[in-house]
Amino acid sequence: MAGGDRGVVLLAHGSADPAWKEAVAAVCRRVEDVHAVPCAVAVLHPSGPSLDEAVSTLEARGCRTLEVVAWFLAAGRHVTRDLPDLVRAVAARRPHASITLRPGALGEDPRVLDALATAAVRGPHPAAAPDPAPRRDTASHAGPTAGRTAPTTPAPPEDPASD
Repeated sequence: MAGGDRGVVLLAHGSADPAWKEAVAAVCRRVEDVHAVPCAVAVLHPSGPSLDEAVSTLEARGCRTLEVVAWFLAAGRHVTRDLPDLVRAVAARRPHASITLRPGALGEDPRVLDALATAAVRGPHPAAAPDPAPRRDTASHAGPTAGRTAPTTPAPPEDPASD
């Protein structure tokens, strides 16, 4: 897909946390640097950038054939329903461009699955960012044991004769 008027939009769920977008942005930079294909990031989250904004960015760079890639690990409701509707709506407003959604989720590509499996057994990459500070709201994001600590052995009772 290199060169010409082609571009790629990596469309992810998004988050209010601006650091969340770093991994997607890093892959977008690699698409441009390694494959010489213009790339933009879009997210569903209101924090943006929206798909409309990402498409406008690529159009300003001369791209007229755009492939939207679902930055999801698996094809759930967003990938099967929301993204097709969104891409159709954005494409309808741009009859001069060809905007298509690649079928499925990026995480279902066998090459991605292989990379995830390898990363899972090898542990963190030496260049990986350190773990962020623990979340204070883990109970709202995890199961019923979130925020609990592991059981500890109680201290032995004090000997009253040692006073």
